[in-house]
Amino acid sequence: DVTVRLEYRQEKLHEHVQAQEITYHNVRGTHKTEFKVVGDDYFDDGRVIAWRCLLINNGRIVAENRSFMWE
Repeated sequence: DVTVRLEYRQEKLHEHVQAQEITYHNVRGTHKTEFKVVGDDYFDDGRVIAWRCLLINNGRIVAENRSFMWE
């Protein structure tokens, strides 16, 4: 199984990290994954100020991309 995990911080939550995940079973080839922070999550907690995205294959992180604001 392959999991794409987005971890992010929002304006009003300061250092608290939120996360969204999508898992693909028996995946092959190229796929596009899209995450959204909308509705109450956006209005209550503010805009996303930093993020990182992890590609996890069978429980092991195999790739990472991050915003320059992520520490």
